[in-house]
Amino acid sequence: MFRAIFKSLKSLFDIKVLFLMMIPFLMASFCLILLLFLFWTPWTDFLVATEAFKWLMESIGDNFFLTSLKFLILGLATLFIFGPMWYLICVFLISVLLLPMLLPHLQKRYYPGLEKKFGGSIFGSFKNVIITTFIYLLFLGLTLLFWIFTPLGPVVSLLATAYLNKNIFMYDVLQDYASEEERLEFKKNHMNESWFLGLGTALLAWVPVINFIAPSFTALAFIHFYLGSLQKNRQKLSN
Repeated sequence: MFRAIFKSLKSLFDIKVLFLMMIPFLMASFCLILLLFLFWTPWTDFLVATEAFKWLMESIGDNFFLTSLKFLILGLATLFIFGPMWYLICVFLISVLLLPMLLPHLQKRYYPGLEKKFGGSIFGSFKNVIITTFIYLLFLGLTLLFWIFTPLGPVVSLLATAYLNKNIFMYDVLQDYASEEERLEFKKNHMNESWFLGLGTALLAWVPVINFIAPSFTALAFIHFYLGSLQKNRQKLSN
């Protein structure tokens, strides 16, 4: 796992990799700006109309400083909702656009000779994305409750992001390179490492500036982890 992270950092010095990593960030940011532009008024009207926000406004009062705090709270609430949506869009774009370009490049450079066994399919990838996205959105709903009523909001948020990272990239990276048996065995034997890698990369989403490329770096880390482990497993079997 740590070797995969080291190789991912090394891959950042590859100009082609850096260029490809920026595509999901730019496209997801454009989509988010468009969403905010289209739904800003309905979203703020909905938020202001909630009982929690009304109670908060009554508690704060009309002091100028505290009135400014209202806008800060509105901004934070927007960040907590639309931030994860940006991450989800970014991961989806990476799955659809980035991985088909990035995987052959990294496989050729770091894992030459790794045979493709095509144990997955485009339909399987689509099904996996739909199911994972649905569960991730349920996680987000729970996250809001934990943020409001408990101090465990950050923990649930990290678990949700780790789940998204692990499930999307496990299937998509191994889709062409592993057989179905290898993929299922890999899922069983490397589950703990996948969760730890998912959590480690999820933490990057909380680091300012770095969070802009966190989804793309996460894809890099999972590519190196899964392809490296797959190559290692095959070498063991052949010896």
